[in-house]
Amino acid sequence: MKSLLFSIALLFVFQFSQAQITYVIADEDGVKISVKGSSTLHDWEAVASEVSDYPKELSAINSGAINFEAFGFKVLVESLDGGRGASMNKKIRKALLAADHPNIIFDASEITLHTEGGEIPNVIKSKGQLQLAGKSLEVDVEAKYILGEKELIISGSKPLSMSDFGIEPPSAMFGQIQTRDDITVHFEFRYIPKS
Repeated sequence: MKSLLFSIALLFVFQFSQAQITYVIADEDGVKISVKGSSTLHDWEAVASEVSDYPKELSAINSGAINFEAFGFKVLVESLDGGRGASMNKKIRKALLAADHPNIIFDASEITLHTEGGEIPNVIKSKGQLQLAGKSLEVDVEAKYILGEKELIISGSKPLSMSDFGIEPPSAMFGQIQTRDDITVHFEFRYIPKS
C-alpha cells in the first residue's frame, strides 16, 4: 500500500513539474522585426510597425519544450521606416515592389527544437518559404528562445541578399550613394504567461 501511494505521489509530482503554461504576445511592442543593411555612406535599419499572422499564443512546459502548430509572420512593406525621412522610405517601397507585392511573408513548414550548451531545448530550427518582392525562396531560419518564469522570448536573424529576390539595391545622389546587396532580417517575439 505504501509503495502504491509513493508511486501515485511521484506521478503527481512529475506531472506537476511538467505543467503546461500558455503564453500570449506581451503587447504592441512584443513583436519587433527590422531589416538592416549598409551603403557606401552609412549603415541603415528599416523597422516594421505593422506585423501580422504570427502566433498570438504559444504553450510551453517548464522543461523548456515549446508546442508549435505553425510559425510565420507577415510584414506590411509600407510600414517599414528607415528613420531618415520620407525619401528613404519611398526608395524602400520602390525597391521591394510594394505596389504589386505589399507584404513580406515567412511561412515555416518544418519546425524542430534543439539543445545548445545545456540540457534544456533553447534553439528553434525552421524551414519555410520567404516571399519578398514577388519572389519566393525556401530558407532555413534559426532562432534562440529564453523561457523564464515571467516571459518567453524568441529572437534571431537571417542574412539574405537582395539580388536573390531580384531586387536592385537602391541608390541616392545620382548613384553616388549605393546600398550594398547584403541585408539581415532581425526578429523578436516576446510572450508573457496568460492570466
